[in-house]
Amino acid sequence: MKKFTVFVMLFISMFLFAKLTIITEPSAMVYWNGVLIDVVPLDGVLELENLDYPGTLKIVKPGYAPYETLVSTDTVLKVKLSLPSYIEVTSDPENVNVIVNGNFLGTSPDVFEVSSGELFLTFEKDGYISKKFKIVLLPSQIKKIHVTLTKNVKLKLISNDVIEATIDGKYIKLPTTVEVLPGKHVLKLYGKDYIKTVQEIEVPAVEEYEYNVDETVYVNLYVYGYPENANVILNNISKTSPAIFKVIPGSYEIIIESDGFKTLKEKINVTTSSNTFMYNLSKNLISSVNNSLTVFFDGYISKDNLVPKRLYFTKVVGKNKEWFGFTDGSIEEIPKSFSVIFTKDGYIEYKGVRYNSPVILNVNYDDTVKVVSNGKEESIIVKENKILDDPKSCGVNIYSKQAFEVKINGKFIGRTPIYLLSLPEGEYRIEFLKNGITIYEKNVEIKQGILNEIYGGD
Repeated sequence: MKKFTVFVMLFISMFLFAKLTIITEPSAMVYWNGVLIDVVPLDGVLELENLDYPGTLKIVKPGYAPYETLVSTDTVLKVKLSLPSYIEVTSDPENVNVIVNGNFLGTSPDVFEVSSGELFLTFEKDGYISKKFKIVLLPSQIKKIHVTLTKNVKLKLISNDVIEATIDGKYIKLPTTVEVLPGKHVLKLYGKDYIKTVQEIEVPAVEEYEYNVDETVYVNLYVYGYPENANVILNNISKTSPAIFKVIPGSYEIIIESDGFKTLKEKINVTTSSNTFMYNLSKNLISSVNNSLTVFFDGYISKDNLVPKRLYFTKVVGKNKEWFGFTDGSIEEIPKSFSVIFTKDGYIEYKGVRYNSPVILNVNYDDTVKVVSNGKEESIIVKENKILDDPKSCGVNIYSKQAFEVKINGKFIGRTPIYLLSLPEGEYRIEFLKNGITIYEKNVEIKQGILNEIYGGD
């Protein structure tokens, strides 16, 4: 009874006074942050004061597995030291570093004393692939472990189809598993029109690594319909129908246009199987032209009295007058207005409306326009056609019978027809292209005081 009373009083005193109390095996050595600070007395109770928290507590006694934990405040710790366990490590090759729970124990071959329970083992050697795994040991258990390290990674190349290929120049047939060193490797695919014929694989230093091969292939989209020779635009590529486009499977907007027909715009889905798209364009509205007039639409003389109704840059030539401007193709007589082309920096104002450069206005005879350019303001009474430009800003129109991409001095400008482009005086190299291929090119001289009209590509 006396012993019980003493124990109870001792236990209560542990909570009345701030200290770290350790109850464990007598004569065990106690370390705090790696420094031996005391030995557990014969009654198995050690009280420690004035410790700097947090800290690492380690309890060691010969014949037992070391105990280690992180302590952040005064408390009572009951620590039951367990009998040690052992791992006997052999390896191929020898002299492999043995790491248990993050602590380096030594090199193989050797027998290492470890704690029982769950252990995380790592085996490392320069030039070899590390191996990691987990084991569980019972107290006093001795476990033999043999580790084989390799220099190569098992690279698993995954594909759905059977594909002939090479890895670093060596022939293989996918899917397969090959052994390679860690680092960059080049996979080449053969047999189909793959989007990624050459694929670089960065292989990490692990035992096994999986790589999903990109098997996506280009597919052909065949476009045809009425009328033939329509202009087909897909993915910013323009072709004349019937046409074949090589594309990646997916969704696209297709545009089909032809003079005299309504333009078709439609979303299509291209799959990995055979793909065709058939169109049937509706005829467009028709505009009439007076045959007694000489009329140019987008730079070309009109030979018919009926033309498709759409936007044209139009020039009408009469007996004593020329007129130019934008129309829908309906010309019954020469307009009575006069044409003013303004390409200088700034703006032009007519009837209270301001128009930024470049612009073409059709102005009534004897009306006044206000021009503001280069910090100067000028009022002009219009009695004839006017071209208001300067050496830095000359007006240019570019025409072709087919739609072409246009480059000027190697720089992409747009697709024909191109209206009221402003360029400085001088010589230029003009290229007309189809799908990135130059069809026609010419040198031109751009001059001030006229509307420079450039034709080509036909």
